[in-house]
Amino acid sequence: MVSVKTFICAAGRDVPVEEFAGPVEHDASGVIELIANHVPILTKDLHGDTLDFLWTEMLSATLEIVGGRKAAYSMLESQTQLSFEPIRAGRDVLITVDPAQPTQGRACADLRELSHNIVTAGRIYCKHMTSLVAHRCVREVGLLDQIEEEFRRRAT
Repeated sequence: MVSVKTFICAAGRDVPVEEFAGPVEHDASGVIELIANHVPILTKDLHGDTLDFLWTEMLSATLEIVGGRKAAYSMLESQTQLSFEPIRAGRDVLITVDPAQPTQGRACADLRELSHNIVTAGRIYCKHMTSLVAHRCVREVGLLDQIEEEFRRRAT
Protein backbone atom coordinates (compact mmCIF):
# COMPACT_ATOMS: atom_id res chain seq x y z
CA MET A 1 0.00 0.00 0.00
CA VAL A 2 1.49 3.29 -1.12
CA SER A 3 -0.25 6.65 -0.80
CA VAL A 4 1.07 9.89 -2.29
CA LYS A 5 -0.81 13.18 -1.88
CA THR A 6 -0.01 16.84 -2.44
CA PHE A 7 -1.11 19.62 -0.09
CA ILE A 8 -0.79 23.36 -0.69
CA CYS A 9 -0.30 25.65 2.29
CA ALA A 10 -3.06 28.24 2.06
CA ALA A 11 -4.49 30.47 4.76
CA GLY A 12 -2.48 28.68 7.42
CA ARG A 13 -3.67 25.16 6.59
CA ASP A 14 -2.76 22.35 4.22
CA VAL A 15 -5.31 22.06 1.42
CA PRO A 16 -5.38 18.98 -0.86
CA VAL A 17 -4.22 20.12 -4.30
CA GLU A 18 -7.46 18.86 -5.88
CA GLU A 19 -9.46 21.25 -3.67
CA PHE A 20 -7.19 24.28 -4.05
CA ALA A 21 -8.81 27.10 -6.03
CA GLY A 22 -5.97 29.63 -5.97
CA PRO A 23 -4.57 32.10 -6.29
CA VAL A 24 -1.24 30.41 -6.97
CA GLU A 25 1.98 32.08 -5.96
CA HIS A 26 5.11 31.47 -8.03
CA ASP A 27 6.78 29.75 -5.09
CA ALA A 28 3.69 28.05 -3.62
CA SER A 29 4.54 26.23 -0.42
CA GLY A 30 3.20 22.83 0.49
CA VAL A 31 3.95 19.20 1.23
CA ILE A 32 3.99 15.84 -0.45
CA GLU A 33 2.64 13.19 1.90
CA LEU A 34 4.09 9.70 1.34
CA ILE A 35 2.87 6.61 3.20
CA ALA A 36 4.29 3.17 2.37
CA ASN A 37 2.89 -0.02 3.88
CA HIS A 38 1.06 2.02 6.55
CA VAL A 39 4.32 3.72 7.62
CA PRO A 40 4.26 7.53 7.37
CA ILE A 41 7.43 8.44 5.47
CA LEU A 42 6.69 12.09 4.67
CA THR A 43 3.97 13.75 6.68
CA LYS A 44 2.47 17.20 6.70
CA ASP A 45 4.24 18.07 9.95
CA LEU A 46 7.65 16.71 8.90
CA HIS A 47 8.32 18.97 5.94
CA GLY A 48 7.11 21.86 3.89
CA ASP A 49 8.78 23.53 0.97
CA THR A 50 8.23 25.03 -2.45
CA LEU A 51 6.04 22.52 -4.27
CA ASP A 52 7.81 22.96 -7.61
CA PHE A 53 11.08 22.02 -5.88
CA LEU A 54 9.54 19.07 -4.00
CA TRP A 55 7.92 17.60 -7.10
CA THR A 56 11.01 18.07 -9.27
CA GLU A 57 13.15 16.31 -6.65
CA MET A 58 10.59 13.52 -6.05
CA LEU A 59 10.27 12.84 -9.77
CA SER A 60 14.03 12.97 -10.37
CA ALA A 61 14.49 10.42 -7.57
CA THR A 62 11.73 8.24 -9.03
CA LEU A 63 13.42 8.29 -12.43
CA GLU A 64 16.63 7.09 -10.77
CA ILE A 65 15.00 4.17 -8.93
CA VAL A 66 13.06 3.12 -12.02
CA GLY A 67 16.47 2.92 -13.69
CA GLY A 68 17.71 0.69 -10.85
CA ARG A 69 19.83 3.32 -9.10
CA LYS A 70 19.79 4.73 -5.56
CA ALA A 71 18.45 8.24 -5.14
CA ALA A 72 18.32 10.80 -2.36
CA TYR A 73 17.46 14.43 -1.91
CA SER A 74 17.19 16.94 0.90
CA MET A 75 14.28 19.28 1.35
CA LEU A 76 15.46 22.86 1.58
CA GLU A 77 13.26 24.18 4.37
CA SER A 78 13.25 21.28 6.82
CA GLN A 79 16.69 19.81 6.11
CA THR A 80 14.96 16.42 5.86
CA GLN A 81 16.67 13.87 3.63
CA LEU A 82 14.65 11.28 1.73
CA SER A 83 16.42 8.30 0.19
CA PHE A 84 15.30 5.47 -2.08
CA GLU A 85 17.30 2.28 -2.51
CA PRO A 86 16.28 -0.48 -4.93
CA ILE A 87 16.45 -3.88 -3.21
CA ARG A 88 15.46 -7.49 -4.01
CA ALA A 89 16.80 -7.34 -7.57
CA GLY A 90 15.10 -3.98 -8.10
CA ARG A 91 11.57 -5.26 -7.42
CA ASP A 92 11.25 -3.31 -4.17
CA VAL A 93 12.49 0.02 -2.84
CA LEU A 94 13.68 0.81 0.68
CA ILE A 95 12.50 4.33 1.50
CA THR A 96 14.18 6.14 4.37
CA VAL A 97 13.84 9.59 5.88
CA ASP A 98 16.99 10.92 7.55
CA PRO A 99 19.01 7.68 7.58
CA ALA A 100 21.09 9.01 10.48
CA GLN A 101 17.91 9.03 12.57
CA PRO A 102 16.44 5.50 12.45
CA THR A 103 13.38 6.60 14.44
CA GLN A 104 12.11 8.50 11.40
CA GLY A 105 10.05 6.84 8.66
CA ARG A 106 11.48 3.75 6.98
CA ALA A 107 9.56 1.28 4.84
CA CYS A 108 9.83 -1.06 1.91
CA ALA A 109 7.52 -0.69 -1.10
CA ASP A 110 6.96 -2.44 -4.40
CA LEU A 111 8.82 -0.46 -7.11
CA ARG A 112 5.94 -0.54 -9.58
CA GLU A 113 3.31 0.49 -7.03
CA LEU A 114 5.52 3.23 -5.58
CA SER A 115 6.47 4.73 -8.93
CA HIS A 116 2.94 4.38 -10.33
CA ASN A 117 1.47 6.22 -7.32
CA ILE A 118 4.13 8.93 -7.44
CA VAL A 119 3.50 9.43 -11.17
CA THR A 120 -0.28 9.50 -10.62
CA ALA A 121 0.01 12.07 -7.82
CA GLY A 122 2.49 14.07 -9.92
CA ARG A 123 0.07 14.14 -12.87
CA ILE A 124 -2.77 15.27 -10.57
CA TYR A 125 -0.57 18.03 -9.14
CA CYS A 126 0.58 19.20 -12.58
CA LYS A 127 -2.88 19.05 -14.15
CA HIS A 128 -4.41 21.08 -11.35
CA MET A 129 -1.59 23.63 -11.13
CA THR A 130 -1.55 24.07 -14.92
CA SER A 131 -5.31 24.69 -14.85
CA LEU A 132 -4.65 27.55 -12.42
CA VAL A 133 -1.53 28.97 -14.08
CA ALA A 134 -0.64 28.27 -17.72
CA HIS A 135 2.88 26.98 -18.39
CA ARG A 136 3.23 25.63 -14.85
CA CYS A 137 4.90 22.22 -14.29
CA VAL A 138 6.80 22.06 -17.61
CA ARG A 139 9.84 20.48 -15.94
CA GLU A 140 7.71 18.10 -13.87
CA VAL A 141 5.69 16.90 -16.88
CA GLY A 142 8.95 16.19 -18.71
CA LEU A 143 10.14 14.05 -15.80
CA LEU A 144 6.81 12.23 -15.62
CA ASP A 145 7.10 11.38 -19.32
CA GLN A 146 10.68 10.14 -18.83
CA ILE A 147 9.61 7.85 -15.96
CA GLU A 148 6.85 6.32 -18.05
CA GLU A 149 9.21 5.90 -21.01
CA GLU A 150 11.78 4.15 -18.79
CA PHE A 151 9.10 1.69 -17.64
CA ARG A 152 8.11 1.02 -21.26
CA ARG A 153 11.79 0.53 -22.21
CA ARG A 154 12.40 -1.90 -19.36
CA ALA A 155 9.24 -3.89 -20.21
CA THR A 156 10.53 -4.73 -23.70
